[in-house]
Amino acid sequence: MLPDTLPILGNGMGDCVNVRFNGDGSISEFVEWHHEGGNWSHWGYSIQQVLSLNYLKFDRRLENSTPDLLSHAELSPIVIREAACRRALRSRLHEVCAVKGGGKLAKQLGVEWNLFKTWLFDPALIPRDKVKLLATSLGIREEELISQNWALALEQAESILKLRNDLAWPYVVIGWASERERKIPKAKDAYRAGLMKLGSSASFTANWTRTNSARASKFAAERLIALGDSELDSDARNYIEALINRRTREYWLNQAERASERGDHGQAYQQFYAAGWDFFYSNDIGLILTSLMAEAEKAGLSTLAALASLHLESVNSR
Repeated sequence: MLPDTLPILGNGMGDCVNVRFNGDGSISEFVEWHHEGGNWSHWGYSIQQVLSLNYLKFDRRLENSTPDLLSHAELSPIVIREAACRRALRSRLHEVCAVKGGGKLAKQLGVEWNLFKTWLFDPALIPRDKVKLLATSLGIREEELISQNWALALEQAESILKLRNDLAWPYVVIGWASERERKIPKAKDAYRAGLMKLGSSASFTANWTRTNSARASKFAAERLIALGDSELDSDARNYIEALINRRTREYWLNQAERASERGDHGQAYQQFYAAGWDFFYSNDIGLILTSLMAEAEKAGLSTLAALASLHLESVNSR
């Protein structure tokens, strides 16, 4: 789980809702940690918002509720907008995949799964002859099968950035929605802005891809490579190179060590945080927690230092 959080609710299978803290000990937000994939999502800013969301998720009402209905529930505005964005992009094809399995549909179309999955986040990418074949076999009209509301998704993603700018997924939605409208400068701006946001906050965009290769493990980086962005600064270029070479953790560790050496311990804490949770994997996580604890103490962030220490004790006791 994130090193500035403590668990309060769990499902018994490794997923848990955590309370997240600021450096002064105040509550920042509540997040859900997904043990499979090491990702997290925002759940609210109060216990009441968390309980309301938990009820809606358990009762499966969240995915079927309209924005107007959700606005009357006691939910975080981030949650309401993300739910609206998800609904806007959920096509009939997604529903069919959930029932029949994407692999089976790919086989039915005579294509490899690795190709089929590059179409799923935006079914308009599927060649028209394949759409016709699939629609006919499923008994669903072609337009109905692939229909999405990208204008609404764009609106919701942009509204979230007015509330907070640290989540990765809104930038990805804005970037691709802009690409679809041939607004390439706007797309590049969004991808650049979201490039170094924590990959673990990518939410439903985490598996978006337009390529079969493993050139980059972030959609924003993948698209900046494809679009040939010449305006990237050296940090962004080095970061993309680290992504391509699977050395993201090393990138962040180097950045953190430099920040620590120049006495910017708050920045060093954030970069050690990214080293562990841009893409989470448990290898050497104890060393990162030790560094987080040290930098938080030097920066006067006593709560964050104590939390890192607590997580380190947990790791060492396993």
